[in-house]
Amino acid sequence: MPSAVDYWRVRIAVEPSEIEAVAAWLMEFGVGGVEFEDGEPPRMSRFTDIALATPAAPFVAGYFADDERWPDTASRIRQRAAAAGWAVVVERIPTQSWETAWKQYYGPVALPEGYGIVPTWYIGSPFAAEKTIWLDPGMAFGTGTHATTRSCLEILIAQGAAKPRVLDLGAGSGILSLAAAKLSAMTVDAVEPDPVAVRALTDNIRANGLERRIHVICGTFADLPVGPPYDLVLMNLTRELIREWWPSVQQRLTGWAVLSGLLEDAVPEMETMVRRHGGFQVVEYRIRQGWATLRIAR
Repeated sequence: MPSAVDYWRVRIAVEPSEIEAVAAWLMEFGVGGVEFEDGEPPRMSRFTDIALATPAAPFVAGYFADDERWPDTASRIRQRAAAAGWAVVVERIPTQSWETAWKQYYGPVALPEGYGIVPTWYIGSPFAAEKTIWLDPGMAFGTGTHATTRSCLEILIAQGAAKPRVLDLGAGSGILSLAAAKLSAMTVDAVEPDPVAVRALTDNIRANGLERRIHVICGTFADLPVGPPYDLVLMNLTRELIREWWPSVQQRLTGWAVLSGLLEDAVPEMETMVRRHGGFQVVEYRIRQGWATLRIAR
């Protein structure tokens, strides 16, 4: 296997109305990252004067690690796509190609209350230094533009994350951990199982000078050391992982939580789940582009 190639791209041509459903479908296979094209004319960011390319035909693409699980995953994807009538193109992608090609389209992202996300390769920030989150997502999920991440950030900023202890499960690029720390969280445990994402996460923590407050754990909730309970838990994960880990997570939670990465139809199930385990309830939910983000408290 060529050493420079360690990811596979699964590209599915879709109608614009199918984009969210197909993206969620790919995530069920443990996709490491998703991109899509909706076929709409590009809109210029107010922070950049880059001329955006003419949009391609609508598609959804997922990126999968080239590991021992890939042959079985590829077989299942092809079978299910054939049953759904979707045309699938699978190709090898050199890590460096994917890691850098998208950067020309990614500029600063404004958030509420004067906060903002700025790519680490930018010179200068349009936001105040204490409210700037420097970020290079690399090949990890989390740029602040996806509906789920954006809703999580808005809730964090609205509620304030000035909590002594925060847990970010599935930290990805670290965007939520960084935001929590910028909002004065004293200690953040950022848990991420993907070594590629952990590298991006670690680099982003260093870029923001938050090494003393954000602790990286390469693994899952099961790898967390025994310690005091958390005041805030962030779970921007898949429906299946939230369902699997919530019964254990709530036992270590004394404050509130944010659950995201959920399609809108998952809300009733999540409401039932949090009531059953620990007596929590949904006190706020935000729906954006078919994705649901829930704030949970007792």
